[in-house]
Amino acid sequence: MIMNNNVNIDKKWMQIDRALFPDKELMNNLTNPEFKALTLLVSVLINSKRCTVKEGVISVNYDEKVSIHLYVMETISRKIRETDFNSGWNQHLKVTARSRIDPNRPPIDVCIVSGDEQLPILDSAFAFVMMVESDFIRMPETLTNAIEDLKLSEEELELKRAREREGRHERRLAEFLRLQKELEEQRNLTFDFECHKGRIDGLNWRQLLEEHQQELTPNNPIQKMVFEYRAKLIGLI
Repeated sequence: MIMNNNVNIDKKWMQIDRALFPDKELMNNLTNPEFKALTLLVSVLINSKRCTVKEGVISVNYDEKVSIHLYVMETISRKIRETDFNSGWNQHLKVTARSRIDPNRPPIDVCIVSGDEQLPILDSAFAFVMMVESDFIRMPETLTNAIEDLKLSEEELELKRAREREGRHERRLAEFLRLQKELEEQRNLTFDFECHKGRIDGLNWRQLLEEHQQELTPNNPIQKMVFEYRAKLIGLI
């Protein structure tokens, strides 16, 4: 009986292994840490009650309206490719959310960034499956947003995205105007200081000391700059 169970587990292990990596050449290119992470991933998929694996993709039905798909092979292929070219790729899982009600509706791409880029990317895939098995506890915000978007009609989603684009434009404009104001204020401050500096440079020693004694408590940036300049000339700083 125990032997039969072991045979069944070995058979299921091989099935999931092949389903995750139908391209054996890609599997052979895995680093040792990634291969260890793959072993962990397969072990949890064997006992998964919700996930299915086919042609390098882990799929799960979130509810009656939405399904979620993790493209393991594509994730690994991209990591190997970007690592070879040393492009500084931001390590993340390739995930999409799809409508189960309307198969013709375009899927929504979801960016799920690895928590630690020093860890194998398949560790993140393992964490993804564990999240699924725990009824989506601590689901990434990007995935939550994609699921909510798919539950909107395409017209409602387009209106939402238009509002988001408008909001981003308004925030960029506000930030641009803020930076412009700061730059103008800095230019005015520099101009005022240069004017004060020219005047101070024309004072004699006695006039310099008298003025400094009269203005010991600067109340704004230009007064502070002038105070520090006089103090430096006098030798106090």
